[in-house]
Amino acid sequence: MKNNKMVKYPLILGLVALVAGLLLAVVYNVTKPVIDRNTMKRENAAIVEMLGSNITIDDKSSLISKEENNKGINNFYKVTSGSTTYYVYKLTVADGVGSDDSSCVLALDSSGKIYKIKFTVTGDAYAQKYADSSYLDSKKDKSSLSSEDIVSGATSTGNNFISVVNEAISHYGRNK
Repeated sequence: MKNNKMVKYPLILGLVALVAGLLLAVVYNVTKPVIDRNTMKRENAAIVEMLGSNITIDDKSSLISKEENNKGINNFYKVTSGSTTYYVYKLTVADGVGSDDSSCVLALDSSGKIYKIKFTVTGDAYAQKYADSSYLDSKKDKSSLSSEDIVSGATSTGNNFISVVNEAISHYGRNK
């Protein structure tokens, strides 16, 4: 009788774990497409806010190398609004100590100059200085950023911001 319990309880426990695992897999497969769709909508909301709602977004992220991804270029899109084409990058801006990264969306016009920049996440107080609309508006029509574009007191975040924006502009020049 004792041996019977030693076999019975582990089998029941194993069966419960198997059923729970199968249910978890089913729920995951049912909800994943919805979650992915909602994530894409949320991420593309910044693009829509920048360029309008009547746009076509063509994902060109496969053109991003692993090295460029490591430098902060996450996604690359060709966006058409009427007869105007923009090249949009989703970027990660590392903060000075590496704990509170920020995210921004960079739109380049067809000549490779900055059209708009919008921060979607400001991870630290210094990144908030770069997210200020008057600062970002002053970068319009630039074909690169330099140390002159660093906000006073925010040099580490600023260097990273400038670096990733210039990396995206360089990427555009190679992949337009």
